[in-house]
Amino acid sequence: MKKLIFLPLFILGVFIACNEETPKYEINGTVVGDMNGKTVYLKQLDNMRPATTIDSAVIENGIFIMKGSITSPDVYNISVKDEKPNTVLFVENLPMQVTLDANEVQNSIAVGSPLNDLYAGYLKGGVDYRAKIQDVNKRLREARQAQTDKILTPETKRQFTLDYDKASDNYRNYQYEFINDHPNSIVSAYVLRTIALNLKPEQVENALAKFDSIIGKSYYIRSVKDDLERMKRVMTGQKFVDLKMPDVEGKEIALSDYVGKNKYVMVDFWASWCPDCLEENPILTSLYSKYKSKGFEIVGVSLDRDKENWVNRIKKDKLVWPQMSDLKAWNSEGSYLYNIKFIPGNVLIDETGTIIAKDVYDEALIAKLAELFAGN
Repeated sequence: MKKLIFLPLFILGVFIACNEETPKYEINGTVVGDMNGKTVYLKQLDNMRPATTIDSAVIENGIFIMKGSITSPDVYNISVKDEKPNTVLFVENLPMQVTLDANEVQNSIAVGSPLNDLYAGYLKGGVDYRAKIQDVNKRLREARQAQTDKILTPETKRQFTLDYDKASDNYRNYQYEFINDHPNSIVSAYVLRTIALNLKPEQVENALAKFDSIIGKSYYIRSVKDDLERMKRVMTGQKFVDLKMPDVEGKEIALSDYVGKNKYVMVDFWASWCPDCLEENPILTSLYSKYKSKGFEIVGVSLDRDKENWVNRIKKDKLVWPQMSDLKAWNSEGSYLYNIKFIPGNVLIDETGTIIAKDVYDEALIAKLAELFAGN
């Protein structure tokens, strides 16, 4: 009798289980601009590997629909091939709405699910902060254009630096507070990835502690952990990390060829296309002339991609110190090992191979070298 009762219940359980639908995402998209017939791609990004396309749909009458299932929420990019409109999308197994605007890219946005609504709120809350940073950049461009020699005066440049640092710090504080207010969210993981290199190591560690093992497996957290380890390796007080790259003649040279053979070596990260770097070059030329005989060396590490532009700028600006580049731009081994996310950037190394200062420019660099070579 018990078997007769058990069998129908078992069969009923199988029937129910087989009819339970797998949770699915549903992306309802609207496209502003004439893109009918073109294909929209949903891609997952992970480190330096090519983006993986997980879904696509053809635009018809200005709309598209995607449906599917994912194992866990993550960050994706949705875009039209060879076209401007694209946006960050947090895909979760829920309905969501996406707008791709071909005319005003900044209007492209995703909403309708908890994660996308959270990210939309984050973007909205940062509008004023980003506007102030953009205003400083705009005024800087205008000031450069007004200078016939394209070189800003030290006073003007100092004020722009102060204004930019203040605006950037305010925005970064807003971002860090967002992470603290929304712990263990893939949105916060994404935000942390964008600011990690501008935080102190202890701030990064505190933020990482907010994520569980599931989100900890995401590209964004794995990437932040990688950044953190490299940050620690090249902090002030640490031994330098060696670099080996071709010089302008194609001969491989190494940073270790110069460290230990001079009292101080400054690694200068720059590029021929970088206006701030070009403004720094006359200062470096003057300092090199003054301190070279006293044991000061500069090793330039270029983030150029075009060798001709790199070599021509070296000649034009009369940069007579050693230069190296793998011509990989921001994918340069040098920028990776030293966590360079903006240029100009520099690292000052003493004769024992210890990093004693980082990112000192203009008057601060002049004062630092005067201090180091005092009495010599």
